[in-house]
Amino acid sequence: MRIAPDTDNTNTGGTFFRVVVETDRTWLGAEKGALPISPGMEATVDIKTGRRTVIDYLMRPILKLRSEAFRGLSISRSVSILVMLASFS
Repeated sequence: MRIAPDTDNTNTGGTFFRVVVETDRTWLGAEKGALPISPGMEATVDIKTGRRTVIDYLMRPILKLRSEAFRGLSISRSVSILVMLASFS
């Protein structure tokens, strides 16, 4: 399978990734030749992009806020702010 690195646009304004999928056989089913696959046939392909669940997508912003909450300025950031303020006076 090959996935394009950039998105393409449809004439209706949608975007998509162009994907080329190849099968390992030229037929479907258990018996060779019983259900041949030919060019131009439509197919539904599920592309697995990772192992994240829906709850992972929903919880990410909450967990990010929790990890960033109550975090003070770091010493180096405080020093650079003081230097900037000193240069204006």
